[in-house]
Amino acid sequence: MSSTLEIFIIIFIIALIILMFLMYFKLGKFIDSFRNDLSKLTGEVNTLTRDVSDVKEKIIDTMDLADKVVAQSSNIVDNVKIQSDRLNDAINPLINLVNGFYHRIAPPVRQSAGVIAGVSKAINTFFDKTTQKKLR
Repeated sequence: MSSTLEIFIIIFIIALIILMFLMYFKLGKFIDSFRNDLSKLTGEVNTLTRDVSDVKEKIIDTMDLADKVVAQSSNIVDNVKIQSDRLNDAINPLINLVNGFYHRIAPPVRQSAGVIAGVSKAINTFFDKTTQKKLR
């Protein structure tokens, strides 16, 4: 029994050694594959980092340009407001002058128009009556 046990132990040890060699080769292939994948991932991360940096710089440039556009737009709006105020200041006296002139002239002109209309009607009536008498 002891020799059978010894043979069994030797076979078991040989099986373990063979199993360890197989595991070593499989683990080596796994580690090589892992290194390759890690190398590819590192390259992609580096590319992504460069791309993100480029995008960040472009965003910063765009934001700077937007700030300049906003500042220029603000200046333009301020200039338009100033010009509008100047135009308003120039036109308001003219509007007041026209309104004042209208309020002074309109009532006498209306009254004169009424008088002229009345005189015209009277003359027409007079001529109508005189022509009717002559015809009879």
